[in-house]
Amino acid sequence: MATISVTPNQDAVVAEIFIVAPPERVFQAITDPKQAHRSRKDRHS
Repeated sequence: MATISVTPNQDAVVAEIFIVAPPERVFQAITDPKQAHRSRKDRHS
């Protein structure tokens, strides 16, 4: 699930996603260059 909103004075967009995975796994996926590259590559193929 994802949510997105614009601040009342319209100077920022706030987005939030909910990932069904342990925090350690999410952190690993974001910080490991091999995994981050794979996720971006999958999105653009």
